[in-house]
Amino acid sequence: MPIESYAPELLELYRRGAQEEIAIRLPSYTAANNLRARMHNLRGEMRKVNFHLLTIAERVQCVLRPCDPTIPKGEGEWFFIARPADRDFLDALRAAGIDAAAGAELVHDPNAPTSDEDRTARAASESQQSAIANFMKEGVKKNE
Repeated sequence: MPIESYAPELLELYRRGAQEEIAIRLPSYTAANNLRARMHNLRGEMRKVNFHLLTIAERVQCVLRPCDPTIPKGEGEWFFIARPADRDFLDALRAAGIDAAAGAELVHDPNAPTSDEDRTARAASESQQSAIANFMKEGVKKNE
């Protein structure tokens, strides 16, 4: 199914979920699981075409939790939660002295040797990173 077949709100959910935890209350486990499957399918379609927002979607973990943990599994209302995938580890990493600024150098090494192919790929990547940065800042534009 083409990416255009998905609601732009799902892309917005990936954008926001990459930055913070978003909990959406749904009437049943089935509804929450259907949303999770839809998000998973969208991410799969993004991978197929190397969609420019894929790196944002890859940063998001989608989980389900019961609104009331005392009721039997599968019953009652459920939360669909989109959150940064590495969220559970960040405090421990920071406590161990792991600095995000040092890790950023590993992702984009400006001193790496380049060939013509590498320069073309780097230019495309920089353009893609710019588009991602704008998307992260502005969010999904509504269709008029």
